[in-house]
Amino acid sequence: MNDVAIKKEIKNFLTTIMVVLVLLMSNLSVSAETVTLAVDSGSDEMQLENVNTAIVRVKNESKKMFPNIRGDYPRINVPASSIISIEVLFNGASPNEQIFLQADDGGSLIGLDSDGFVKVNKAKRVNFKYQISDHEGLYRISLYRGGERRFLQFWVGPEPPFVSKN
Repeated sequence: MNDVAIKKEIKNFLTTIMVVLVLLMSNLSVSAETVTLAVDSGSDEMQLENVNTAIVRVKNESKKMFPNIRGDYPRINVPASSIISIEVLFNGASPNEQIFLQADDGGSLIGLDSDGFVKVNKAKRVNFKYQISDHEGLYRISLYRGGERRFLQFWVGPEPPFVSKN
């Protein structure tokens, strides 16, 4: 390896470290387990790949969410009685692999088989709908893939106040 190649490798390594530090220090809910940093050897650009996102659509609004290290997506506020369209990426899953879904706090899951499973499509995503009830409060959906568990969280009504123990 010549001096130019060694300097380029060091530059790529330092760029990778800087991006990782920015992600860790930010408030992004990006799972360290599912982020791959890629540096093309012919380019100085860096990109995030393999982030297990969830896209939630309520009426005409759409929100892209990133899970935290535990697989929990941020809670979002939705109107009572909403029908929510949900798409979740399961990187590493195979097409036709089954994901088990469970509505933990009420509401109805739509688009599952009779046993509560939904199949991963060719794009490594699952698509389903969730009917929220008309009661205020927290609504969670658990998604299970083998030993992996993720939570989608929705809130109906005014946001609860922040309570401090101080």
